[in-house]
Amino acid sequence: MLQDKYRIKRVAKFLKDSQTNKMNVKNTVIVSDLHLTETKIVGPNHRSWMAYKKISTAVDLGFAKFLSHINKNVDGTIELVFNGDTFDFDLVLSTPKDISINFLSKKRGLGYEEWMSLFKINVIIDGHPVFFKALKDFIAQGHKVVIISGNHDVELYWKSVQNRLRSELDTNEQSLVFCRWFYISNNDTYISHGHQYDPNCVIRDIINPTIRVKDCPVIRVPFGNLAAKYIANGIGWLNPHSKKDCILSAKDYLRLFFRHLRSQPLMGWSWLWGSIVAFYISIEHHIKQSIKSPFSIENEILNIAKNSNTTPSVVYKLEALKVASTCTNPFTIFRELWLDRSSLLFILLFIAWQVMLHINIATHVSMLWFIIPFILLLPTLIIYSSNIKSTAFSKPLLTPERAEYIFKITGVDRIVLAHTHDSKHTNIGSIEYINSGSWAPEFSDINCKVNSNDNKYVLITNNSDNRQASLINWPL
Repeated sequence: MLQDKYRIKRVAKFLKDSQTNKMNVKNTVIVSDLHLTETKIVGPNHRSWMAYKKISTAVDLGFAKFLSHINKNVDGTIELVFNGDTFDFDLVLSTPKDISINFLSKKRGLGYEEWMSLFKINVIIDGHPVFFKALKDFIAQGHKVVIISGNHDVELYWKSVQNRLRSELDTNEQSLVFCRWFYISNNDTYISHGHQYDPNCVIRDIINPTIRVKDCPVIRVPFGNLAAKYIANGIGWLNPHSKKDCILSAKDYLRLFFRHLRSQPLMGWSWLWGSIVAFYISIEHHIKQSIKSPFSIENEILNIAKNSNTTPSVVYKLEALKVASTCTNPFTIFRELWLDRSSLLFILLFIAWQVMLHINIATHVSMLWFIIPFILLLPTLIIYSSNIKSTAFSKPLLTPERAEYIFKITGVDRIVLAHTHDSKHTNIGSIEYINSGSWAPEFSDINCKVNSNDNKYVLITNNSDNRQASLINWPL
């Protein structure tokens, strides 16, 4: 009986709080994929090495002007929604000097324990004073900010990280809201980063995203994050924010290798061990059970629902829409990391060497002639490789079936996703669909001076009886 009364009180409090949160919003502005990370660059002293991290290429100044623009030109209070990957924890390589850390952390950045995530957000804050000053001033004008977690800032789950951001922005839980993976604005717009619909980046249990590794609670991290962390952090010529710069053909990867051979002669080794580590940790994180407490699971669902402007029932239903992880088939990620082709290459080299060893039993010839049987075997690798296509972003985030499910579950008539870095504004059936694109730095030149990214934002405002949405370029 006491438990039932306690539950009734909690649900009643939730309903009261949710009604407060569901106040009608006139103006909603949505941006996504800023990928703010550290501005310190570790590695070769070359103009294009991790150029996407340089403060000169960051969005800070442009975003400060953007906030000033919407504050002046949008009439009334604004609900500013950051639709995932606002921060990129995976690309932070800085480490604390007064704490002993392992080899992997020194080479590829800290892991996913709470204190590590807190350290990383402090590094990000220190590197972007202009951005945080502008956002603090924006909130002080009376506007509301909603931060939805994407796959690269899933570490926003930790309460200490959320509190650190609220402290930096001098605000409270009403003005700065953190959402686990989605947010429903004004009962007419479903906003989600979209990584839950991407097999490479889906988080297996997003309601309970922590697992236990070496007896420590850590965030469960999807395969896509780990590939970026352990490969891109070691090969700074790859821009992880740009598909055309990091998802390449074999010919393009060879060009990259020879172009930067002098600056990074061990690039191939860096890729190989990084890929092996990414494969191992991806499988480890996928198979481990989530940390769940039978005494707190109900509160967890209520908090997710409250922050996302919906009910616990909707939370459960939307969570069920996630796709199956690529990690359910280890060979798929083995292939995605090119470990299958590298393994086949080593097998062919071994066979060619064995052929020469057997020839030397009959007659002595130089072992350098092993190149002949290797060349004869090479078409096997070429034919195999030519039939493989990357699974990265190979399927649309929003299918007609998924759009219909979201509509039936939430009742919204508009869906806004991000994640792919490709902006679009279209209709899928009767549902209005917008992808808000990306603000992360991309470059069209080898010197990394021309940022080719087309920054866009979504503006939803009242127009007679209904709110209307527009996808707008910035700067205008």
